[in-house]
Amino acid sequence: MSYFLKNNKIYWLNAGHPPPVVLRKTGEICQLKGTGPLLGLAQDHSYTLYEAALDNVEHILLYTDGWTENRFTDKDEICELTKIIPLDKHAHAEFANTLWENSQVTLSKEIDDASLIVIN
Repeated sequence: MSYFLKNNKIYWLNAGHPPPVVLRKTGEICQLKGTGPLLGLAQDHSYTLYEAALDNVEHILLYTDGWTENRFTDKDEICELTKIIPLDKHAHAEFANTLWENSQVTLSKEIDDASLIVIN
């Protein structure tokens, strides 16, 4: 995954991981569109540069697939994220801390490696 922000837009290259999720200022949770195929280091493949405007966005969540796979109970990613994203906490540090606490998994399960980045 590779991301950058420019002129109130987010741009990303993605190889098999979920696209970013944004939490809008209205409280709506939206998964952006854009996941490229997982092709390793194939020299003949050119990755698509995805982009999305960041109007009315409060938080951006960037994560690897292990973050949600480790805790799925219903296999619907947005429904699962809705359960753990703290919609009532908008202070940036408090939001990130509460989200991290809510997303912890049961250690008796097999755990895929996971990454989570919160951009406020």
